[in-house]
Amino acid sequence: MIILRIVRYADSKVIVDAYTETDGRVSFAVVLSSKGKMKRQLFQPLMLLEADCDIKANAQLHRLREVRMLSPMVSLHSDMSKMGIVMFLSETLSRILPPLNPLPGLFYYIYNGIEWLEKASAGYANFHLVFLVHLTRFLGVFPDLSSYSNGALFDMRNSCFVSSSPAHGDILSPTEAHVMLSLMRCGYHSMHLITMSAIQRQAVLEHIIRYYSLHIVDLTNLKTLTVLHHLYR
Repeated sequence: MIILRIVRYADSKVIVDAYTETDGRVSFAVVLSSKGKMKRQLFQPLMLLEADCDIKANAQLHRLREVRMLSPMVSLHSDMSKMGIVMFLSETLSRILPPLNPLPGLFYYIYNGIEWLEKASAGYANFHLVFLVHLTRFLGVFPDLSSYSNGALFDMRNSCFVSSSPAHGDILSPTEAHVMLSLMRCGYHSMHLITMSAIQRQAVLEHIIRYYSLHIVDLTNLKTLTVLHHLYR
């Protein structure tokens, strides 16, 4: 499972929001300890764990019997720039992913992305942008790239590129649309070729958040967005 969010409600008790391959997003009530099975250091955002759990259909909180680390996450929780991305994505995913509704292929998309970021030593400044853009494939709102032509606008409501401005105001200019197209066409290993300043990267992220807010869930008040912008300014 992938740890999304940890909410403390007592000295050693937390509610853990996680995404699982078989059950989608689920929440567990966990008592943390320094020496027992539920070690505190295992429950950090975007940790990858193997879990023995008891998930009941009508329960809101489920039971974890045992967890084991699948892959060490060292740089994600020690490198400040990566920590900003991790905090932002963990909050965003906990808001986006529907409870108890596993989507085909989504678990491994997130899993593989986390592993790539952990191993990356450079060239990951655009990671969260590419990750969120391609995540829309699994959520059913990936834009129609075949509609693109040089100088096109991006119609955010209808998820397509257009030659003339629609009546609504949810559009991106030709320059903004081309950047979005580039992100949609690239992968983690080529995203460093898209050069942007910190200000431009913030603007692109705001466009992506706006797109998600139109199609999935309102993301306009993400608490970690300010932290991310501060680290990448």
